[in-house]
This record gives sequence, structure tokens and C-alpha cells, in this order.
Amino acid sequence: MPHPVLGTMSGPYTSWKDLLTRRLSGWASFAAAVRASEAVTVVDSTFLQSSVASMLRRNLQPDTILTYIERVADLVQPLDPALVYFFESYADTAFRRICERRGMAWTLHHISASDGMAWATARGLSVLTGSLRTGVSTGGSATQPYRARASERSQ
Repeated sequence: MPHPVLGTMSGPYTSWKDLLTRRLSGWASFAAAVRASEAVTVVDSTFLQSSVASMLRRNLQPDTILTYIERVADLVQPLDPALVYFFESYADTAFRRICERRGMAWTLHHISASDGMAWATARGLSVLTGSLRTGVSTGGSATQPYRARASERSQ
């Protein structure tokens, strides 16, 4: 079953603008489908993890990320959504706990999939060390400005 927001998202994209335009189109389609349905819909991780974390890892400009968040918020606002966000005070501990639960194969895949990303390279960090020190994967300080903006919008 395709993801309700991201769909299959297959095929190459020519730029970040192209990818983000596709993702915004997915959010628009999702919002229309939810408005047409009486079912309660829960979408896990998509708002921050699938979009914002990937943009952070690739070192996109903060204005690009914030604009994307605001456009998604505008698209879903008519749904009167409830955003449930579990803030983790100790992101490094949480990440280690996730790695322990999901096992070595998941951990190595996570590291290898992110190794060499622009964000970590620009800071001279390995992705695992970067994730644990700044919380890109787990919602720590690197995502703070974006979490704050999302929180403002959800009030």
C-alpha cells in the first residue's frame, strides 16, 4: 500500500524544488481525500521525519525548510489536525534505544544510508556521531527552529 502522503514517490527528480513540489502535491491530495472521508486518519512520522530530517541531512537552507513546513501546514489546516509530537529530551539516549530495539542491521542501514550527507560532511562528523550529538534523526537541537515553528502553527 503506498504511503498516504508520499505515495510511491518513485522516479528521479531534477531538483529539490521538483521533489518538494511533488511532496506538496502529495499533501494536497492527502488533505482532499481526508476531507472527503469520515474516517480518522493517523499519519506517522511524515511531517517531520520524512521531509524535514531529509532536508536537514542534505543541508538545505533554513528558509527552504521553513517555507515547506508552512506550506504543508496551510494545506492541512482545513482538516483541523491534531499534531501529536513526542519531544525527546535526551535524543542521543533515544537513538541508542531505537538502535538496540531494531538491531544491528537497521542501525548499519541507517548509518550507511546517511553517511556522507551534506549536513554531516559540512560539520566534519560521521552521521552516527552527528545524529547523536545534534539529534537530526531524533528531534534534537538541529531541528529546534523547525519544531518551534510547527509548534507555533499548531497552537
